[in-house]
Amino acid sequence: ISITMSEAVTTIPKIAIDQPGATDILATDMTLDSGNTYEYPYTVESPTGGTYIDGTANVTISAATTSIGNTMTDSAHTFVIDNQKPTVSSFSIVQGTNSTGSVKAGTTVISITSSETLSVVPKIAIDQQGSEDISATDMTSAGGNVYTYTYTVQSATGDTYIDGAATATISLAADLAGNVIESV
Repeated sequence: ISITMSEAVTTIPKIAIDQPGATDILATDMTLDSGNTYEYPYTVESPTGGTYIDGTANVTISAATTSIGNTMTDSAHTFVIDNQKPTVSSFSIVQGTNSTGSVKAGTTVISITSSETLSVVPKIAIDQQGSEDISATDMTSAGGNVYTYTYTVQSATGDTYIDGAATATISLAADLAGNVIESV
């Protein structure tokens, strides 16, 4: 955690962190980096179910004093701790008015909904019967947490395209904290 003071101070600023969970960091000195910039090394812990949990942490910077004796007003800030990987909360295959999951040759739209906002667009790969598969390719954002991929089902050819089950794999999406979705 890094701060820059608006002017030189003669006492070291203190940082306190009210973390979600049972463990807080009480007011402790920051370290001078250079000039008016101070740092505090902070490690985000994995959730434990009580001691450390995901959520909003409240940070208070205090106790710095200038050379003429002016003491800073406490400065409050927040940041979000997020260790939770995004998940696919819904998956659908629609062809026209058919949403049963069984499709024939033609255009099909595959849609997923992510459990949270993503900063990296998910990729989809399709392992289909025959010798032609769809390698990982970007899906398209449809707004909110919904992503789509337009898939053209080919007529059976007896070799390259064969009727049967296809497996779609969603991967490489990441949330705003950088947590990567587990392939599904």
